[in-house]
Amino acid sequence: TSALRRETGAGTAMVWMVKDVTDQRAARTQPQWLAQHDALTQLPNRESLTLWLQHWLDERRKPANAAGEGARAANEGGVLLFLDLDHFASVNDLAGHDAGDALLRHFARLLETLVRHPGAVARLGGDEFAVLLPDASAREGRAHAEQLCQAISVWEASYQGQRFWLGVSIGMVVL
Repeated sequence: TSALRRETGAGTAMVWMVKDVTDQRAARTQPQWLAQHDALTQLPNRESLTLWLQHWLDERRKPANAAGEGARAANEGGVLLFLDLDHFASVNDLAGHDAGDALLRHFARLLETLVRHPGAVARLGGDEFAVLLPDASAREGRAHAEQLCQAISVWEASYQGQRFWLGVSIGMVVL
């Protein structure tokens, strides 16, 4: 975008020249987005999780500036939850991979609604997911894991009228 101003006797006139670069931007960002997102669920993937963790660690290594900004307090941690859907293989065995894919997409949306910012959700592969809870304590991480277990236990997973019971196993790492 560029503008041209021309001074005239009684006022100012402007001429705007606009060029739409939307398609060019989309073309540049698409390969990067695809490389960092799971094609099935549209969630960030393992690569994104690795980048988040690296960024999180880098932020904590920064020294505080004179105003006390930048570095986090040494006792501020974070929690990483690893989720694995229980009994998911039975969905693929009984109803096929289309059913399994549909349930994984639905599960991804469910996780996104349960994990609020600044938390983040990623799909690691198969029926494995991760939840990063920056600045959460171990107690907060356990409470969040319990909330996830509860929400998933009442989730009515179904595909084309067929219902499936799925649970979740959650492991927790305090960072």
